[in-house]
Amino acid sequence: YSHCKIFPIYGTGQGSANSPVIWTIVSSTLFHSHEQQGNGATFISHDRTTSIHSSMVGFVNDSMGQVNRFEADIQPSPKALAALMKIDAQLWSDLLWVSGGQLELPKCSYHQIHFDFLADGPPKMRPGKGTGRILITDRKTGEEIPILSKSVLNPHKTLGHYRPPAGNRHTQLQDLTTKSRLL
Repeated sequence: YSHCKIFPIYGTGQGSANSPVIWTIVSSTLFHSHEQQGNGATFISHDRTTSIHSSMVGFVNDSMGQVNRFEADIQPSPKALAALMKIDAQLWSDLLWVSGGQLELPKCSYHQIHFDFLADGPPKMRPGKGTGRILITDRKTGEEIPILSKSVLNPHKTLGHYRPPAGNRHTQLQDLTTKSRLL
């Protein structure tokens, strides 16, 4: 892996000592822009004394967005939340595009989480896939690209960890077992 006239390397290049610092600056700017322009999610304590708003969480090139409307008196439908999610996913794709990056679409998916509250009070996640998919526009080709919904019982690998919103952690256990046997 090296620079040459046939295959030039632009930017700092993988393995460059200053790449982590430069990516920190770039990704922090992208996260901040997404926070300012996106819908994001607000998480509020039960007594409404503490709240935090977040639109994107990430590490290096692995990121995860979230959307909710917990503060609304009447909760939006899953379809309305999917529309907000589509806006935020498109924004993230566009921010990556203007920075010279791009979504790795085979890794993209989402979980649409809906809680039902049992008669004695505890919440339970509703199984299922939500609205099915959202479409974002690829700015390079103009094509609409689907991002598929996963059941809350199916894991998605985020930040190196397989974690479903509900259900078990068998996929993560299997992944760790396989890796440990290779050592």
